[in-house]
Amino acid sequence: MQNLDEDTISNYLQNEINSALSKGAFIAMIFGFMSGIVMIISSLVYSWINLWIPSLFPLTGGFLAIFLFQLSRKGRITKKLQYFIILLAAFFPTLIFIYGYFTMENFMSIYLISPVAYVYFITIIMSGFMFDSKLSYFAGILSATGYFISYLLMRDKMLHLTMPDSYFLKYATSPFVHGIRSFFMIIAGLLIGSLASICRRLIFRVLKYMDEWHHTVE
Repeated sequence: MQNLDEDTISNYLQNEINSALSKGAFIAMIFGFMSGIVMIISSLVYSWINLWIPSLFPLTGGFLAIFLFQLSRKGRITKKLQYFIILLAAFFPTLIFIYGYFTMENFMSIYLISPVAYVYFITIIMSGFMFDSKLSYFAGILSATGYFISYLLMRDKMLHLTMPDSYFLKYATSPFVHGIRSFFMIIAGLLIGSLASICRRLIFRVLKYMDEWHHTVE
């Protein structure tokens, strides 16, 4: 067994990250395409359902997953590339919201207050599998910023929505409510980052202990 220094352990951990990402990307690819196809079929069958723009979420995610799967399977996901992947994944929902803002009039603003907005949290959780606390902090802050930018952009259109419950309209357009949701994203990034940091230190300690024990036995 070779001596385990910091670089050796980091390389080993990076290989494990690539292995985990390849499996996760494959699953994400399947679910991404399946979800997108279901949304498209729903829009075709039911004329009152307009899911064309929202279907870009899972479909584009599926194509990105193919790219990620190919890279991770070949062990080419480096530390720098991890930041680019998280940057793209964290800001991607914001790009879709902005695109929908200019193409779907008031309809897209509804998705900002729907479960679709929680896709930001998926990116934050995914960052934890890379065992880099700074990456998770970065994902949380970027997701929160992107979400709140989307809210600020769509707020005027949301105010023109017609709802039977005026209280719900106030809730849906309140900067306080959306600010709290953005704050939760930052908190999620901090929590996932802390967990990733603990897991990374634990892995290092276990490998170091195994290395020392091996040399003691020899």
